[in-house]
Amino acid sequence: MRFGGLALALAVLAGRAGGAPAPAKDPNKACFRCHAMATMAYRDERTGRVVFLAVDPARFAASNHRRLKCTNCHHRDFKWFPHPDEIAGERLRCLDCHRDDPKLRKRGFPEIGREVAASVHVRKMGKAFDCFACHDPHSFRLAGEDAPSLVAAANGVCLSCHAARERFASLTARDFPELEATHAWLPNAALHWRKSRCLDCHLGEKPAAREHMILPAKKGVRDCVGCHSRNSVLFTQLYRHTAKESRSRFGFVNAALLNDAYVIGATRNLLVDRIALAVLELALGGIAGHAILRWRGRRKDE
Repeated sequence: MRFGGLALALAVLAGRAGGAPAPAKDPNKACFRCHAMATMAYRDERTGRVVFLAVDPARFAASNHRRLKCTNCHHRDFKWFPHPDEIAGERLRCLDCHRDDPKLRKRGFPEIGREVAASVHVRKMGKAFDCFACHDPHSFRLAGEDAPSLVAAANGVCLSCHAARERFASLTARDFPELEATHAWLPNAALHWRKSRCLDCHLGEKPAAREHMILPAKKGVRDCVGCHSRNSVLFTQLYRHTAKESRSRFGFVNAALLNDAYVIGATRNLLVDRIALAVLELALGGIAGHAILRWRGRRKDE
């Protein structure tokens, strides 16, 4: 039996050496041994608040940062456990990595940093508000270019605080604002939240280029025509990914893709307009011709 077991082990080793390669080792496996636990957290002695340190491995694997090692962003000494006390208060920023990356230059991270600094969030919360207050780097994923994906992703970020009392309380001592009450002026608010982004109103009538300079609520857009008209706030913000030529030539198709058309002019199709005008001209011509023929026939009878 011992020789049989030895032969089996040698066969397995030979298969590994000459056959398929061994599965790639996960560089973050050691970190996930602890941080994959949903209850991984500690209580901040200074504020008394519970700080969660859990990371969902599945969501991380689907994120834009999935190819990174934990120590690409976090201090390299975190690979040792227990973690050294002197790095426990580590404070990270997106610009620590993305400031000079030529591949991400088009994303405009420096401009985003300046816009966030001028936003109502930073003015009210100061340094307590940073990129990670809205974006979880362990699950961050860019939204699609279509309007429904943009709406779902953007509003998900806003509602993660503004519709979650406990999360809101962890960031500020202000009273939790009930969305239904603060938006009582908005007709059919639930439909607006499904079809447009919070940003489309809370960036004001002249939105920031990168959409991170959130204004105070009192400066938000409350003009219906400001959104529900062609070349409006919605077209310059939410629908800016749709080319102007496409909007004018294939408006009908755009409306079908967007499912609903709440913007006046969004469904305009020039081909349909021309066909309708041609049909109208033929109808009017037919009526006029019929009237002339009857008039001439009547004159002839007389």
